[in-house]
Amino acid sequence: VVLPAAVRTGCVTIIIDEVYPGRKHKGQTAISEVNIVSEEELSPAGAAELIAKNISEGRAQGDMERLLKSLGPAAAPALVKSIDASGDERLKLRLRLALARIPAQPEQLVLALLRDELSSEEESLLAQGLRGLQAEGMQALSAALHNPGIALGGYRRLCEQLAGFAGQDATSALMSGLNDPNEAKRSAAGSALGKRHDALQPLLAALTTSPSPELQAGVYRSLGLLASHSEALSAERNAISQALLTEMSEQSSSYESHYRLLQAAGATGGNELAVALLAQGQALIDKGGSDAESLVLLRLCTTLLGQLMPISGEPALSRSVEEFQDAALRHPDPGVRLAAVTASGQQEWAANSLAERLRVESWPEVRRASAASLGALCTPLESARSQALERAARTDDNGEVSLTALAALTSCNAAGLLPVLIELLVDGKRPLELRLHAARSVGLAAKSAGGGELVYKQFRKARRQALADGASGKLASAMTASLAELGGPQAIELLESAASDPAFPELQAAALNALGQLCPSRSLALVRKLGGSQEHNVATAARRALAQCR
Repeated sequence: VVLPAAVRTGCVTIIIDEVYPGRKHKGQTAISEVNIVSEEELSPAGAAELIAKNISEGRAQGDMERLLKSLGPAAAPALVKSIDASGDERLKLRLRLALARIPAQPEQLVLALLRDELSSEEESLLAQGLRGLQAEGMQALSAALHNPGIALGGYRRLCEQLAGFAGQDATSALMSGLNDPNEAKRSAAGSALGKRHDALQPLLAALTTSPSPELQAGVYRSLGLLASHSEALSAERNAISQALLTEMSEQSSSYESHYRLLQAAGATGGNELAVALLAQGQALIDKGGSDAESLVLLRLCTTLLGQLMPISGEPALSRSVEEFQDAALRHPDPGVRLAAVTASGQQEWAANSLAERLRVESWPEVRRASAASLGALCTPLESARSQALERAARTDDNGEVSLTALAALTSCNAAGLLPVLIELLVDGKRPLELRLHAARSVGLAAKSAGGGELVYKQFRKARRQALADGASGKLASAMTASLAELGGPQAIELLESAASDPAFPELQAAALNALGQLCPSRSLALVRKLGGSQEHNVATAARRALAQCR
């Protein structure tokens, strides 16, 4: 049916007058096929121009999307023509995204991929288009990778996309990226190679060709990434391990390549590489170098050896690593000491050394890390360790150290903790965050020590002082958690009293939260009443408590 004139519509209605013409029987039937043909479909070139125009005007949905799909690559010339004629980068991106849907024109898709303002959905669409173009897409990515003017973000995206293409051509393109003068770009190419199992042999071969220090560093990094993948085969790991052992027996030609070699050894793992890392670390300690590069390499060795411990089935090697870590805990450089604390934390042999470090260390960050590590070794929390943590909580002049030490004591439920918590709770000279932690934790310590009256006393005192002292109001609110921990009639009575006092809405809400944990039947009427409070926080806390107590 050819209409006498064009009709501008996206909808066609077909009306069936008769099922079987001329028959009285009016049964049902099925339409086998209906084709609606538009002017655009009768003229593909005109249709493509219409698509480009609509996309340029931001009207590329519904019918236009269906028309684009039906035309496929035939729409590409018109889209590229519009791209070339436009000076608007956002408009060009819309047109290139349309090309990705076809897909066609891989060079245009790569240009879109280089934009830094891409959303994840846009990047995914472009990647899908390039993969759909197969060899053409890979060749366009490879060619763009050699453009020295590419910004780092775009370069990384190119490498990520190349990593998803099969075949040695993609591997060769990424291998060439390891020679880029820009270290960040070399790193991007190396990361992509580290995802490709077909890159193993080219990487190993590169080490036999007297590579530049930059290429050498990139190869080491890629090998380490390959070995660290969970799906890496044992044969691959063995090949990488042997290559790295050979490299570690020689003097690395640059700091970057030395660093990447150590990283790769740690990522690959195994007793042989652990022995080699230990030898490298010990040599750095014996050398006594205080230059920045030597210290960074020593910190790295210390960290990697900690990650490789414990080494099963090699007690002699384990003891050697422990001796090395213990020496690193006493190293003159605080960065090395911090690495040793982090590496040896959660290892029982290091507990006493960590307690000593907490007592004598001059750098707050090392003390804080020591306290955190001791908190992970609290079964059992021996007297020397407990005393070191108590001293830090009570007297350390760094608030973060004190707070970490107190958190370690409370998480370990250390013996004799109640007096420490009460002391910190009432000491107005100590940091408020430390006192609040004590207020929240004192209930558990009092419960195990039978010291509930001490908590009740301090709660009443904080409430009385809340009008004149904002810190006391915060402490009282924090102590409601301790009252909930204690439970019992007296604690519930104090919580009801605080919840009923409209002078302190923050304390009211905290008390209601505590009552919601205990759910005493005697308090439910009060909680329901406060659900209608004009104070939003109070009403919310009351409704939450009622929901918890159902």
